[in-house]
Amino acid sequence: MSSSCHLLAGNFATSLQIFIGIIAGFSLIYKRYFVESNLRPLHVWLLDVSKQVFSSMIIHVWNICQSIIFSNISTQNGNSNGTDECANYFMYFLLDTVLGVYLVWSMLRITQFYANKNQFLPLKHQGFYGKPIRMSWYCIQFIVFLVATLFSKIILGIFMYLFSTPADNIGLILFKPFHSIPNIELVVVMVVCPCFLSMIQYWIQDNFLMNAPVDKHIYHLVATSPKVTEKDSFLEVTAFAEPIVIPP
Repeated sequence: MSSSCHLLAGNFATSLQIFIGIIAGFSLIYKRYFVESNLRPLHVWLLDVSKQVFSSMIIHVWNICQSIIFSNISTQNGNSNGTDECANYFMYFLLDTVLGVYLVWSMLRITQFYANKNQFLPLKHQGFYGKPIRMSWYCIQFIVFLVATLFSKIILGIFMYLFSTPADNIGLILFKPFHSIPNIELVVVMVVCPCFLSMIQYWIQDNFLMNAPVDKHIYHLVATSPKVTEKDSFLEVTAFAEPIVIPP
């Protein structure tokens, strides 16, 4: 029986992977009710959060497959010590939290710039889906976020591949004490560190995926003003409209 840590090591590993997703999700609930000063409408908050939930399901599979591939490449390249999948996953996860989030934020800002330049309403403001809610706007924003996230993973994957040797060495050093107890290593990799890193990543991404609190006025204006159509820009909406205070 292999003593190395495998990310797909039966029900134990699967349960841990589900648990980390639940913890990250509950952290967003805590953020909504105990951290945010301007609460989004519940249905808007659910749409914002669902972007991360659905994309995380896809990205999680991507991350695991990529970590397994890197581990196999390390073995095939003649590294007799190799680096187990858990250590590789941890290093990739850490890099993703530090650099990946910035890449996603940058790409969303680029799309927002061109959306404003070309008056493409669905992407002008992340987290605004029209009033009433237009699911087509939500789908467009979700697809853009997913593509940006996948692109950042590819960039990080190339980086990990180019620097696979030093990454392998770091992994061997960090997780050497756990090599004889792979289940403990799996707990460290998939629970202890990712719980903290995932909450940071989810909170940061939630901040730039949600709409600005000031746009509560626009929610009401788009719903009530006969002058506003889907072709109108938000600047045009606020230009003729008087401020309307919406009770929290």
